[in-house]
Amino acid sequence: MKAAVPVLVILALLSALLLTGASAALAQDCDKVVLTETVLAGDTSRAAGLSVTASSHCRDHLLWESRFSVGRLEELETDFSLSQEKVLDGYRTSDFAGDCLSLYFFEGGISSSGSLEDAVAENVMLQSIFALAKDVASRAEPGGEYTETVDLAAYYEYVPLYADLYGIPGFIPEKELALTRLLQDYFRIPVPEGWLLEITVETLSDGSLCSVSVNSLERQLDLYGDSVQTGDSILFVSPLRFSDGSEPDLSRIPGGRGIYRLSGLAAQEYTLSTAYSLPEQAVPVRFWAEEEALFLLTQEEGVLRLRILDPETVTVRQTLDLLPWGEDNPFCSVYRGDGFFVPITQSESARRLAVVEQSGAGAWQRNFVADWSLQKERDCYLSGSVNHVSMAWDGVRLAVSGSWGDRGSWSNSFYLAVYTREGLTFLAAYENSLDGNSVSGVNMCQPRYYRPRVLAWEAGA
Repeated sequence: MKAAVPVLVILALLSALLLTGASAALAQDCDKVVLTETVLAGDTSRAAGLSVTASSHCRDHLLWESRFSVGRLEELETDFSLSQEKVLDGYRTSDFAGDCLSLYFFEGGISSSGSLEDAVAENVMLQSIFALAKDVASRAEPGGEYTETVDLAAYYEYVPLYADLYGIPGFIPEKELALTRLLQDYFRIPVPEGWLLEITVETLSDGSLCSVSVNSLERQLDLYGDSVQTGDSILFVSPLRFSDGSEPDLSRIPGGRGIYRLSGLAAQEYTLSTAYSLPEQAVPVRFWAEEEALFLLTQEEGVLRLRILDPETVTVRQTLDLLPWGEDNPFCSVYRGDGFFVPITQSESARRLAVVEQSGAGAWQRNFVADWSLQKERDCYLSGSVNHVSMAWDGVRLAVSGSWGDRGSWSNSFYLAVYTREGLTFLAAYENSLDGNSVSGVNMCQPRYYRPRVLAWEAGA
């Protein structure tokens, strides 16, 4: 035990030296931040009254918080602090409650230093595809690698799906197999003929399977969807569609596509039901809960449609059509703010956003739709994870901020955009001096991972 004391002292000194070295490499005046504005479109006056607070850190120990108002950049103020202890969680998660439960089809790979047969009993992901993998491995040379293209329908009557269950509150591993079987029995989707998979296996010298990789060649089944907890239940959705546009046979799923309810969380005696059925051609896109309501976005009839539902009865209170939905199946993300949310779509043919705001008494309304293509042309990206995006809404103007520069989401530099019913009225890039600091070519400074900038409209602006 006495020998451990000098080791701890040495580690503490090395940690201090690391921080000291990082500080020296950053700059002699490391408490200073310089922002350089470049107006890319519109006029700065259209962003009058918008304040920005930008937060950056170095390894969660060196902290910068810079504040300014658009049009008054010369009044920029920065607070700098140094802490020996980590004071930021650079990878904090978003406020999207979408990780309680989701369905999956095995794609990718899994390997072991020994035989996978020793792991299959405790791995539901491997169980879902093991019979197929073992058969392919029987034709491989011992100690070698072998690849074969197979038709999934030759092995399974129904899609061998599984679920990530560890986001379920209070879930214990002993329930994993039983709950997986419950989900597989409920979501019985017949495997269509011609669903080809490329299977690559590796075997040990005795011929036993030690590695398997699965790749869909022509079509993929989209299963991942959002979920929310409501009381003793989890409500979740799944797109249940093929990537090539063909429709799976959903006739064996009670109620077809919709919102599904997994009940019995407290007692861990699970039951499954369909709480709300969607029209046949409607496909869930996003799903969340807030303000005593459920929000479901679907793709149907050429539009992105919003349904607002009661969380207890799962019945529809309000329906709104928000955006056109192209045949090229755009990617959709949703930014959720205080009293508003913004669905953002992107495809090869169009880039759109809509501002949806509360209009009183639990009702919501679409204020406007805007095209953000010009923003994309100026390398100011809005797609991808909304964790890196910040917004503010004053009832007329939507302010948007995201990362700007070659470092992507790791960039301290950022852009500001302002949208109204007229469209994009202001766009500017702000180059941050912290992006110029590195140690041996490694960027030391980066923005907070989750909403690294706070935007606010000044009252009466």
